[in-house]
Amino acid sequence: MELEVCVIEAKGGDAAALVAAMNNGGAASLEACEGCHKVTALQGIEKPGTMLLLVEWDSVAAHEAAKGSDPFNKFVGVIGPHIAGGGDVLHYR
Repeated sequence: MELEVCVIEAKGGDAAALVAAMNNGGAASLEACEGCHKVTALQGIEKPGTMLLLVEWDSVAAHEAAKGSDPFNKFVGVIGPHIAGGGDVLHYR
């Protein structure tokens, strides 16, 4: 199991809307990707305009393979309007 860790800046600093989007379809879409086991989205405390995204994958290769899939595209479609810009995506094991 490998853990994806990503800090995402919310559009207009509205991380609550970004977390809500995750809870209203974003996480379920991502979890529908092959090799994805668990998705957690948390609003920042010190930086409340950010969201921490934690995703458990079988492997980094599984994460890469999921990109472009229908569930992944749906995930991007749900959260995309709430994202200010790309975040750092790191993986840990």
